[in-house]
Parts: sequence; structure tokens; C-alpha cells
Amino acid sequence: MFELTESTIRQLKYHETIKEVLLVLHRGTQAGGSASVTRQLLEYVRRHHPRLWYSQRIGRLGFAGLTIALPVGYGIFLHPEYVRPSLDGAVILAHELGHALWNSHGFDSSEEEYYCDRVAGRAYQEMLLAAGASPEEAAQTAQARLAALRQSLEEWTAARRKNLRWHLLQPWTWFDDSRAADVASNLLLGPWINLGIWGYPAWRTRRDLGK
Repeated sequence: MFELTESTIRQLKYHETIKEVLLVLHRGTQAGGSASVTRQLLEYVRRHHPRLWYSQRIGRLGFAGLTIALPVGYGIFLHPEYVRPSLDGAVILAHELGHALWNSHGFDSSEEEYYCDRVAGRAYQEMLLAAGASPEEAAQTAQARLAALRQSLEEWTAARRKNLRWHLLQPWTWFDDSRAADVASNLLLGPWINLGIWGYPAWRTRRDLGK
């Protein structure tokens, strides 16, 4: 079966630096195997071809990465200052791809942010293993970087609510529960973005990947 290899990644119609970030993510598959998070993220890219763009403008809104739902798929904006060919850059891309795998409908929630952080954390752990870290070292480093790996959803949400102020442009400060965000998206954005609570059937992917 066709899959994304280093050669096929270099042939993708993305910005050259974005392809380099995808290659960093791809190296995690060397340690994670066929069921790895990194492999599933790259499989999503292969099958659905999300639009990946570099944009400094999202920095003005406070984002290093931003995923938006479009009628034909997902668009992911990546800030070139933060998303570079490095483990850190690949972690940000993994988080944003997590939103697409989650099947985000325009308004995400604290619950969705938590699980996308867990997706990014597991991808980070696999990339660390591929870079030569021991399993214990990789786990400790990933947990130190992403609190969602060491905290329950309830603990993470409570800490986030305590430290993160409500913001008009950050929907995850509006909703704790993903179902509430799904309903609001459908009511306010209309059927041209979503068809039903769970979105387009073709978009139904992996809400369980970070669980």
C-alpha cells in the first residue's frame, strides 16, 4: 500500500520548509511502528491532503499554528517563526493535524485542545525515541513539555481555566465540552461548514487518537 516515505514527502506540493517539518515527523515512525501516532498523522496527510500554509499574520492573533474547517477539507496555517524543521516545529504541526483528525468544526473546546496536546505529545515521544532517547527519557521529556500527558482531562482543564483568560478569538476559552462546541459550530456556521453534529462523513477520522 502506498504510504508517505521520505521520497514521496519531498514530492508533495507544500512549501519546502513544511516538507522538511513533515520529514522530522516522519522520523518518529521509525520508532513508533505501524500503529504509531506519527504514522497516523502522516497517513491523514496522504489521504486528505490538508492545505498547509505559512503565515506570519496568525502571529498577530497569538497563534503559532491555526486550523480552520473549510467546505472541502482543512486549512492549517503555520507561523514560520515557530514551525521550523525541528522537533519543536514538528510538535506544533502534530497538534494542528490533531485538530483535523479530531474533526474540528470551527469552534474547538478545552477538551479538544487537551487531546490534540496528547497527540502532539505522543508524536514528540516517538520522535525522541527515533533520535536515540531511551523510553524513560523520551517519556519524561514529553511529559515535561506537554502537561496533558501527565494530567487527567479534569486536572488539565481546571489548570487551563485558572491561567487562561477568556478571549474572543480563541474559541477553546468558550467551551469545555466538545459536544457544546460542535453544536455551536453547526448553529452559527451553517451546513456549508458542517452536515450534522459529526461533520461530513469523509471527515470522520480519529477522535480517539489522543485518548
